Amino acid sequence: MPTLCALCKVRDDLKSSHIIPEFFYKSMYDALHRFHLIPSDSAKPEQFVQKGMREKLLCGGCELKFSQWESYAYRTFVEAHGVHVTHFKNRILLQGIDYGKFKLFLLSLLWRTDVSTLSFFDEVDLGPHGERIRLALLKGDPLQPNNYPCVLTAVTIDGVFFPDWHVPPTLAKYDGHHVYRLLVSGVLFMFFVGSHPPPQRLGVLTLNTKNEMSVAVEEIRNIPFLSDIMLTFKARNARKN
Repeated sequence: MPTLCALCKVRDDLKSSHIIPEFFYKSMYDALHRFHLIPSDSAKPEQFVQKGMREKLLCGGCELKFSQWESYAYRTFVEAHGVHVTHFKNRILLQGIDYGKFKLFLLSLLWRTDVSTLSFFDEVDLGPHGERIRLALLKGDPLQPNNYPCVLTAVTIDGVFFPDWHVPPTLAKYDGHHVYRLLVSGVLFMFFVGSHPPPQRLGVLTLNTKNEMSVAVEEIRNIPFLSDIMLTFKARNARKN
């Protein structure tokens, strides 16, 4: 049944669109092709989910537009193809990453969490910023580096990176900005949403027009909201056993 595409607003047959790109789930699937969702609300049970979260959202043309940005993100961010990677003590520097393509990928991820009707994304509400991002995605405009920047952090537990857990988005406040925090495959995405420029100190981590981006590396005990979620999860499993 044709209905409106969430991006271009054209009436068409909609595809079953992934809200979070499929490639993020590959490292999370178990032998039964399931992955583990850990809720941010301790009152809710953890779940094993058979497939990535999808819904009827985009027409074929807009789905193709997003898939091109996703393919680029997979090649560069996951496979490190075509980028120079330098490891430091607390961060990983990526050089040669295309600003436009990767920023559009990040914006598409943020926007999809806002327009999705799935309960997993209930806490995301971009308000008027959602429409601004929609129009930017429609035009293929990555906007400026200080427009909706994203800080990425590889979360470690006792020095080990675990790519097989996923936490739904939560809202926090930081220097007057709304910050949406989403953990995907062990990587924390922190999107800064506001009408005024984000703190300048974020510039060393976020994607810039020099085609550079850093990924912070941080122990979970230094990220209080994730540490609390993990402690609750461990306590719940201990009671089961």
